Parts: sequence; C-alpha cells; structure tokens
Amino acid sequence: MYRYTWQDFVEDFITIRLALKRDGRKFTGIYCASDGGLPLAACLSTYFGIPLHTTPPIERDGNGDLVYDADLMIVDDVADNGRMLGEFNRAGFFIVTLFKNRQGVVSPNIYTKELPSPQHIAFPWQKENDPVKPR
Repeated sequence: MYRYTWQDFVEDFITIRLALKRDGRKFTGIYCASDGGLPLAACLSTYFGIPLHTTPPIERDGNGDLVYDADLMIVDDVADNGRMLGEFNRAGFFIVTLFKNRQGVVSPNIYTKELPSPQHIAFPWQKENDPVKPR
C-alpha cells in the first residue's frame, strides 16, 4: 500500500501548478472526473481562478464520441485503467493527475508520480477506516 500524505499533496500541487504555468494554456473550466480528484481540482480552480464544473462535458459528434474542448482541463487523482479518464483521453482532452500507472491505458498530460504497477493508495482525504480502493 502506498500512503499519500497532505505534505505529498502540497508538494505535488506546487509541481503541477508550475507545470501548468510553463505549459501556458489558458483553460476556461476544470472538470473533475471522480471524487478522488476533487482536492486537486478545487485547488487548481482556486489558484488559477478557473470555474470548477460539476457536470461532465456532453457534446458528442455524429458517432456518439465526446467532442474535444481545448478550453477544458480534466483532473483526477490516478490515471489507470481508463474507467474514469479513458473517453477523455481518446477525445484528446488535457488531463492532469497526481498519479499515473505505468501499465495503465491513460497517459495524462501532467502527473507527478508514476506507479510501477496497480497498487493500493491511501489518500489523506479518505477516512482512516475506509477500505482502500485498489488502483
């Protein structure tokens, strides 16, 4: 199990913030793909003054595929099996995560830590006695 602390989060937030500044893109919205990504999404929203959207983008093309929106940043805690981020990744959205699974199907544009394989991550915003979700 990997224990992720608030100190880890602060350090990773600074790393992500600096990477976004270097990238220079101007986003008009942030969408959080899952509850686990909400702390990072809220911090990025507050720091950059970008609205945090609570509903996913729904514009689709004639084939039913999600339509890419260059102004929307997608945020989550872990890029892994594609269950949460797969459709956004296929559509070409800009994705920011804390973790990337080396063997995962989604490769975020910005992330801070790479996991060599799926493993349990205990985040500080989870209740201590909550079951840790496998990643």
